[in-house]
Order: sequence, then structure tokens, then C-alpha cells
Amino acid sequence: MLQPRPVNLSANKLLIQEVLTTATKEAAIAVAPHVGKGDKIAADQAAVDTIGRILSDNDVFSCEVVMGEGVKDEAPMLAHGDVLGNNFDSLYDLAVDPIEGTTFVANGQDGGLSIVALAEKDQMLPWAGIRYMKKLFVGPKAKDLLTISGDVRLNGDPETNLRLIAEALGKKASELVIAALLRDRNSDILNAAAKIGAHVIGLSGGDVLPAISTCFDDSEVDVLYSSGGSPEGVIATAAVEILGGGSQLMWDPQNDKPIERRLANERGELGKVLFPKSIVGQGELHVAFTAITPYQDKLTGVSLDDAGNWLPGDTFARSRA
Repeated sequence: MLQPRPVNLSANKLLIQEVLTTATKEAAIAVAPHVGKGDKIAADQAAVDTIGRILSDNDVFSCEVVMGEGVKDEAPMLAHGDVLGNNFDSLYDLAVDPIEGTTFVANGQDGGLSIVALAEKDQMLPWAGIRYMKKLFVGPKAKDLLTISGDVRLNGDPETNLRLIAEALGKKASELVIAALLRDRNSDILNAAAKIGAHVIGLSGGDVLPAISTCFDDSEVDVLYSSGGSPEGVIATAAVEILGGGSQLMWDPQNDKPIERRLANERGELGKVLFPKSIVGQGELHVAFTAITPYQDKLTGVSLDDAGNWLPGDTFARSRA
């Protein structure tokens, strides 16, 4: 199982972690009966209802939903602008994906999880009506390349970026392992990977876990380089930032939605590389997730105990103090 190093946290931050962990665990249990049944909507609704109830009932903090998954896919969701929780003296921004990898879960495939992230109020990048973002995630060894003063830029040449990352990792370019969604919009990245002879792990969906796994020494993924869902990009940024990795995001408006390009331009962010500071802030940050279905040999999924009760999969919680 993925194991983070322990961090000394205040009592209140430990309580926050407990609430977030409970929310994702209970969501995983609620979804368990739907695994492999082919009904994405029913599975998603079970997770949304459970996370919403637990976060609403908690007395440790309050949070405003600023980035959620459902609006992109017209699926059940916690609505943007909703405020959950009962302690308005401790208010946060919430990014939530009740089920990351809904298709995986519905089909009984590996890689499904429930994940939430909290950042200090008004510090998390909010939903902007733009479905996709270009994403670049690496672990701690290559992090410096992706900082504001680093040499890698998401709006730069993919081949150059990949060669620089390989060098930082002490690898030949042909030894680099890249995770990327198999989509036409990623053709420039996939072509660059092929040109340098790198190994590509092609993703049919679910790019959050591959992004997070770049931060673990035993991971088979060196870099997540792809265009994918905006909510997943923000959530993965929170997790990778906590784990000491590096990331860059950039809005990726698609040609079938001209309004997306206009929205990005109105924000002054069309073609602009976004760094973690502008995505999740520099202050307090919390992430928790629970596996619904297994992930490689790193995470176990939901299971039944001897009495026929559902148990959550492996759970991960980490905070930036």
C-alpha cells in the first residue's frame, strides 16, 4: 500500500483528516454493491449522497464546493457553491471527485477511488466552465524542473520536456515511463514519447492515481503528461503538492466548445501555465482518498468480511501543515 511519511499535525488538523477519511471510506462502502454492475449513475449517486451527508453533518469545519467532477460529465455531483459542515469559523475550499474512474467501478476494473481535497478559503482554483486541462506531474526528484524558475514548461515542446525530466531522474530518454490518456488531444505528447523511445502507459481514464504515484519510489510511472479533466487536475495537484512532487496545469479548451476558449481568455489564463500556488494556495492543504477497486499491487479495493459486511479499500490521508 502507498504509505506517506508521518507529519506532525495539530489536533484540529487531525480531526479534519478524520472527517475526510470517513467521508471517502463511507463513500467506498456505499459504492461497493454497484461495482461491476454496469450502472455508472447509480454508483456515482451513492458516492455523492454519502460524501455530501458526512461533510454536511461534521462539526469540525465548513467547506464550499469549488471544484467537482459531475458538471463536466453531466453526472451526479455536489453542486458548486454549496457549503457543507457546521463550523463556519473554520472554512475551506473543497475539491471532490466522489468516484474517480466511474467507468472502472461500473465495469469492475482496477483504478476506482473516492477522493477529496481541502485548501484554505479562496485559495483553490474554482470551476471555470472549461472541461479539460493539460497536466504535467512528476515526483520529488524532478520537481525543481517544474517550478516557476525551472526549465520545463507545459506550453513548451513535449519532447524537450521529456528529455529534461529523464535527465533529472538519471535515466535515458528511452527508459522514461509516461502515463497519458489515450485521446486525440494528446497526440503531440504521445508522438514525442514515441520519438524518444519512451514507454507509454496508455490510460483509458482515471489519471489521478498515476499522477499521485509519480511521488512514490516504487512506482512504475515517472511522469503523468496528458490533457484530462479539470477537476481531477486540481485534486491531483493537491495530493502531489503534499507529497513533495511537482506539477503544472494549463486550461485546454476544445474546438467543439468555442465558449471554453473565450472563458479562458476572459480569465487571462489562455495559454498560461498555472503553478501549484495558484491552484491550491500555499497554506493548509488536506487530501484523503479510499480505493473502491484495486490499483496495481499498491491498493486493495472494497471487500466483504466473513459476516457479509462491506469493508472499504485502502485509505490514504495526508496534510500539509
